[in-house]
Amino acid sequence: MATASVFRPERDWKGQTVGELDDYHIGDITGVVIGGSSVQPLARFPGVVDTTGLLGVPFGQESGIVVQQHDRLFVDGTLYAVTSDRLWTSENVLTGSTPTYYWVEVSSTS
Repeated sequence: MATASVFRPERDWKGQTVGELDDYHIGDITGVVIGGSSVQPLARFPGVVDTTGLLGVPFGQESGIVVQQHDRLFVDGTLYAVTSDRLWTSENVLTGSTPTYYWVEVSSTS
């Protein structure tokens, strides 16, 4: 598990970051789980998705930060762009359990 610095930059009409990314640091999140490079369904397991290309964030961060689409996350020397809204936040219909993580799709920007 890792710690991620979260940046929420302001953007101009072209979608470019206004100023320096470091000016938009809103805090850190802990307990982050990093997947790999792309989202793939698992063979022979309908409805189950491999978390490759995703980043898991535990609910209830001390910092109060909830990751959003277009945020930038700096984890272990790599800057990631968040390219989705939060995924899989509902109760599991098979087990009835409540998730402890929400997931966001990310792509490396560095």
